[in-house]
Amino acid sequence: MKTSGVDNGLQSISFNQDCSRVAVGTKEGTRTYSCIPFELLNDNFGADAAIVAMHYSTDLAAHVGAGETAASSQRCLRLINSRKQKEITRRNYQEAILNVLLNRHRVVVVLEKTIYIYELKSMDHLHTIEEIPSNPAGIAALPTLNIPPEAQVGQDSATKKFNFLAYPNNSAEKGVVHVYDVQNLRAGPVIDAHNTRIACLSFNNDGTLLATASTKGTVFRLFSMPTGQRVYEFRRSVATNAMIYSMAFDMTSKLFCVSSDKPTIHVFKLDEREAPAADGSWSSYLTSTMQSAAAYLPTGVTDLLAQERSFAQINPKHGHNGNPTLCGICGSWPDDIYVLVATSEGILYRYNVNTEQGGECTYDIAYPLCDAAEPPVVPPVAPTDATTLSPPTVPLEDTAGDPADTPPKPEDTSALGTEATAADAQAPTADDHTASLHDEVMQHVDRDVEGPVADAETSSPPE
Repeated sequence: MKTSGVDNGLQSISFNQDCSRVAVGTKEGTRTYSCIPFELLNDNFGADAAIVAMHYSTDLAAHVGAGETAASSQRCLRLINSRKQKEITRRNYQEAILNVLLNRHRVVVVLEKTIYIYELKSMDHLHTIEEIPSNPAGIAALPTLNIPPEAQVGQDSATKKFNFLAYPNNSAEKGVVHVYDVQNLRAGPVIDAHNTRIACLSFNNDGTLLATASTKGTVFRLFSMPTGQRVYEFRRSVATNAMIYSMAFDMTSKLFCVSSDKPTIHVFKLDEREAPAADGSWSSYLTSTMQSAAAYLPTGVTDLLAQERSFAQINPKHGHNGNPTLCGICGSWPDDIYVLVATSEGILYRYNVNTEQGGECTYDIAYPLCDAAEPPVVPPVAPTDATTLSPPTVPLEDTAGDPADTPPKPEDTSALGTEATAADAQAPTADDHTASLHDEVMQHVDRDVEGPVADAETSSPPE
């Protein structure tokens, strides 16, 4: 997420795939923190960073600069080892890079009208999606495909995973989403998601659910993959529009959170649900009594009855003044689930979610992410032991939830996708005469992640 509205040196904030780490790009370099417990992991001074994309909990990261110099160009993608502060490889482009997405298999680079897809292990260029409708915000989504701990020790997961890329087609002033299978390099479903342009997209971990939000920011729709059928529809409230900044699932796809330019951050709870009937009627989700009544109601009213409200909410008193915020969900289900909220003001807030009762989330703690960030005001407390100090906490007051509007319901379109490969291929072994610093960095990543990045070429960037 690119920050704005505050002159504190921050240029971007991003979580890794499971929200266990947060990285900030500044005018002086980058910083990487562990979220729980909160601690500084890397502080890299040097070129400014407009985009920082982490690779799980490894030292591999993708950096894009914010200037025009060779060291910090907006048209240069650099893969680096953040701990050793050493460059692994780079790719140059003719236009500014707007977004970079990473998972276990692919690297996706988003320009305004072009998308490049690479094999992560070798950085081989696999495919280019050309002449896409103008996408100046670089809106795109890729599933994280994070492997749970039990799978990493040899237990196979029965959950299907789909490695899809989603990007908007806003050329017709409508919210159409194109889905592309980056694993098998073929087109997926085209989804008519909203009646207004797409503002935000997000996949769950397995790539089985795609969340969409429009520029009205009133309704959030979740589509089942690979069919593209709508299975959930959530709403903020009942009256005003909002600018959606971020959407995120927890790793189990049981919770879904949304941040916007309004004060309230909404958390929705997902139940087990099949895709809707072939006719796409939302009355199939109503009770038998409501189904009968729905036949006599206008379409907009029927949609409103079927749209679910947030299960839990966060109403921070200190707020973010409408500036961009990034939300994520981390922790262990069901007792230790936290919503993380990183603000353009440079503060990371943590809230505990009651997964049984929902309601107002409990404020936990807040941390500054940069030197210029103003820490929350804490009431003075006289410690009883000079060697034991509690971390700063901030009491929060409730504020009214933000309302929303009711957009007309579009019809769904669907198509078939394909399942991604479940296991990573083995990384190639470098010959002695090709061993280099590059190999050493990639072998370091090998120790941390199953199916690591292999040697990457450092030449022949795409035109």
